[in-house]
Amino acid sequence: DETHAEAFYYTKQMAAKTPMVVVLNDCEQLTGVIEWYDKDSLKLNRVGKPNLLLLKHSIKYMYKLADEPRRPR
Repeated sequence: DETHAEAFYYTKQMAAKTPMVVVLNDCEQLTGVIEWYDKDSLKLNRVGKPNLLLLKHSIKYMYKLADEPRRPR
């Protein structure tokens, strides 16, 4: 049932303090660093904005901010 891939991914991003983009089911995008996670939620720390507790079922997908496609000028 569990491959531990999710735990490995979160642990790696938390240790590196990787800036992440979290896209919610309603397509709202949040940027921050994952502080901790559990089975059902994760805490997203944000600079200059309130930190958030996000329920995993409300997350559509996430990716590293550094992987965000650059828009041409």
